[in-house]
Amino acid sequence: MYDLLLMDLSMNNVDLFYLSNNIDLKRLRHNTLNKKTQVDMSFYIERIKKQTNDLLSESEMEIDDRIKHAFLNYIRLTIDHLKFIDKRDIIQKDYVNIKVKKEKEINFNLEKTNKLMEKRDREKIGKLTDSLDIKIKYKKEKKMFYPKKKVINLKDDSLRTKGVNKKKI
Repeated sequence: MYDLLLMDLSMNNVDLFYLSNNIDLKRLRHNTLNKKTQVDMSFYIERIKKQTNDLLSESEMEIDDRIKHAFLNYIRLTIDHLKFIDKRDIIQKDYVNIKVKKEKEINFNLEKTNKLMEKRDREKIGKLTDSLDIKIKYKKEKKMFYPKKKVINLKDDSLRTKGVNKKKI
C-alpha cells in the first residue's frame, strides 16, 4: 500500500512521506487526490452533466445501481438542506425589527477599589458596605412568555425557484 502511495507522490513529497507525521501525510494525500479529481472532473464535465440529466429525468439509460443510490442520497440531502435554508429565512424575517439593548458602561476604578479592600491598622474604618453606594432595585415580575409553534409552509411557490438565476434566451 505504501509503495502505491509513493508512486503517487512526487520526489519532494517522498521526503515528506518519510519525515512527516502520519496526520500530515493524510493531509498531503488528500490534497493530491483533490487536484486529480478536479482535473478528471474538468475532462469529464460534459458526460457528468448528461448522466445527471438522465438521472433526473429517470430515463432508461444503463446506470450502475451504486450511482443511482448515491444520486438519490445526494437528492435527499440537498432537499433537506434547502428546506432548512427556507425555514431559517422565514424565521429570521420575524427578527428583522428587533432592537438590541446596549450594555451600560461600568465605571470601575481599580485604585479606589484596592484602597477600600486593603487592611489598615491605624485607622478604623467601618464596614466595607458603609463606604459603598448600595442601591437595592426591586424588579417587577416579568410575565412568562411561552413560545408558540410556528407553522411554516415549505410548499410555497416563491420557494420553488428561490436563489436560482434564470437564463434569458
